[in-house]
Formats: sequence, C-alpha cells, structure tokens
Amino acid sequence: MINTGGYQQASFIRSAIQNELIDAVAIARPLIANNDRLHQWEEGKDLPDRPSTYCNKCLKNAPKNPLGCYKLDRLYGDYDKMIEEIMSVFYHLPDFKPDPSHIDE
Repeated sequence: MINTGGYQQASFIRSAIQNELIDAVAIARPLIANNDRLHQWEEGKDLPDRPSTYCNKCLKNAPKNPLGCYKLDRLYGDYDKMIEEIMSVFYHLPDFKPDPSHIDE
C-alpha cells in the first residue's frame, strides 16, 4: 500500500514502513518545498529546516512558472533566494546525451 499525506519526517516514514503499516509513501509538496530532502535524509536529518506549510502556492504557480515553492516568507522575504532555490533543480542535471538511434527526425 502506498500512502500519501504530507510526510516530511524520516523517522515517521521509517517507523510506518518497518511496522508494516504501509509499504511506501508518495511525497509531493514537501519535496517541492525542499528539493534536496532525499539528500537531507541520507545525511541523517529527520526534519527539514524549512518544512512545507502546504500553502499550495506551488500549485497556483505551476501552470505558468517552474515547479517550486513560492512561499516567500520561508526564505525571509528574499525573492532572489526563492528563485535561486526553485531553479536549483536545473543546476545539477546529469550529463545526458540521447542515443542517436532514439532521435526522431
């Protein structure tokens, strides 16, 4: 069973899976708010410094802007820092070279 519901705390997710209450979780807004969340968990951080507030500004902006957290007060009103964080997902793209045989001409 895959469960969703605002999971942000690694220990809670781990406990629910280990106790066989669920098999997996689906995470959306908490990963939008903290796109490096998986790395934070790998480093042992249980909760993010700036958790998602579930304000849905990410969804409101999604049709016209890059997917990201647009809650400005999460970054102390620093608009440039907010945009930098939103765009950070594009800074670490893996080198990708498509196989020429897979390109439609």
